[in-house]
Amino acid sequence: MEKAHIYIKKILFIGICTVIGYILSDYFALYYIIPVLLLVFSLADFKITGRKPEYLFNFKRTEEYFKKGGLRDLIRILVSLLAFTYDTLVWIIWGVYLIFELLAEVLFLLRNIFFWIVFGIIWFLKLFVPPLVILFKLIIHYLIKWIWWIYKISFKNFVASLRKEYYFTAAKGIVLSIFTVFLFYFIGIVVDINGLIYIGIILSLLPVTWVFGEISLTISKSQQDREDIKALNNYNNGLESVRSILFYITIIIVLFIVQVLFNLLGWIPESGLSFLGLSLNINTFITLILIFLAVLTVFGVLIIPTHRLFNIFREVSIKDSVSLLEIIFRKGLQYILLIIPSSFFSTLLVIIPVIIVFIALRFTLFIKDGVIDARIEDLKRDQIETEDELENYKIQKGIANLRFYKEFPFNVFVEIDNRSGIENNIREKREALSNEETELKLIENETVVEIEQIDEQINNELRQNENSALVTDLRSQKLILEENLSEIKSVKELVIQKLLLDIDDLENYKIQLLITFFFTGIWISIFGGLVLAFVFAYLANAFYEMYLFRNDNSPSYWRLIFTEEKEKDSKQPLIGFTLLIIFILLFYYLFSYLDLSGNFQLSDFF
Repeated sequence: MEKAHIYIKKILFIGICTVIGYILSDYFALYYIIPVLLLVFSLADFKITGRKPEYLFNFKRTEEYFKKGGLRDLIRILVSLLAFTYDTLVWIIWGVYLIFELLAEVLFLLRNIFFWIVFGIIWFLKLFVPPLVILFKLIIHYLIKWIWWIYKISFKNFVASLRKEYYFTAAKGIVLSIFTVFLFYFIGIVVDINGLIYIGIILSLLPVTWVFGEISLTISKSQQDREDIKALNNYNNGLESVRSILFYITIIIVLFIVQVLFNLLGWIPESGLSFLGLSLNINTFITLILIFLAVLTVFGVLIIPTHRLFNIFREVSIKDSVSLLEIIFRKGLQYILLIIPSSFFSTLLVIIPVIIVFIALRFTLFIKDGVIDARIEDLKRDQIETEDELENYKIQKGIANLRFYKEFPFNVFVEIDNRSGIENNIREKREALSNEETELKLIENETVVEIEQIDEQINNELRQNENSALVTDLRSQKLILEENLSEIKSVKELVIQKLLLDIDDLENYKIQLLITFFFTGIWISIFGGLVLAFVFAYLANAFYEMYLFRNDNSPSYWRLIFTEEKEKDSKQPLIGFTLLIIFILLFYYLFSYLDLSGNFQLSDFF
């Protein structure tokens, strides 16, 4: 503090001298002013610091010399004047030196200040280094190494899954899984409840779980010689895994029903609102449980079949379920990322089976279309030869049906979705039939009444005059009415027969469509299962390997690097990430403000 105080005095005094010199420069030349100011400054520095030049004249020795008297006194004044002049020059030169010294000290001070600023900036920036290093390591590990390891697992199991025992196991489960989805969809169509398919989708997870469980058990038995594989003895691992998933599904259904029942309490008169307020908290808690159970169910299908091989797992144990949930949170992202490369390799696996099934299907359809075309040509010939209009209509309906059969199976799903249209068509045909029958009966009754009236007129005329000309006319009218009635009846009866034929055909078509759709679903289940068996055998291998991938209960990589940074500096990486977040937020809000104010737009840089 004392040195700084001296610096301040010297700087202030040199400032005063500069101001005085500037003022006197209007009256005197600078070569007069500068030496005087240098002399004053050097004397002031001596007053402040006590320092003086080393080469000043030694007046003490001179006084001792002149004390001896004699001729020496003659030069005493001259020597004193010269000594004074010499000392003045020395003080002036000393002032120049002091100026340069002060300038050097100021420069050193500025240098130190600059170094302090730079050091402070570097120290501040070093606070950002740990989070940046951590982020860099995380990016390298999780976005490059991780992806590569997962890709290797996908590729490694591509060939390893091509074993017949894996395929036959997968085929049995996947055929059953697809058929389960189709069966509930079919039942939903029959009973007209579309939501049943979702139950089928949920239950279809059980055969898939069985496939993963059995294949995982087979793989673990073949790898017992590996030191890092210590599988437990899990007999019927597939069924045990199915039991676990079924337990979670059952709990989900029960809790969902409980939620519905709680909501129904709101219907209670006068106290329904109170019950709803009470059930809100309970339902919220149940919903949270349902979310965790849904996660356990979905990921459990992928993880439980392998997890049971290496851990004692009881689905009824909350501790075991929580342990499984921890594994899901730790490895769930890995399983999700595994789906991406696995989709590519799965596509490669099914290319050949799909081509084989496609060729077989096209060959079958080619034969079917050829037979149908031949039958259509026969019916067309019969249609030309027949003169009966009703028979002609029957043949025409047969040709239309055969053309519909020719589009099978591609039109089955379209027609099954349009089943409401079939019902509407049947209803319209029945209404038209009822109208035709009613109209025919009305015409018959009206005609019979008119004929009876004519017969009565004929009888009256015959009683009066047997040869009356009016009788002949009346008989002609009666004959015309009978002929018209006969013609109308023939037309109406033909229309009625056609409507009956249409109704019968639609009724049969409705039943046959369901039967055809059912057998089409069986065909899709069988051949779809045979094709997708390759995919699920491959996925079972990949999921098994993924479970073993870095699953040795060691800390996660991000925990390790966080621990390393904390050991280096106890304040890190918390302070670094905190400052980084603050800096990002400030940067974001700064540019948002500038952008909103219209003075600056970040988009101008791009």
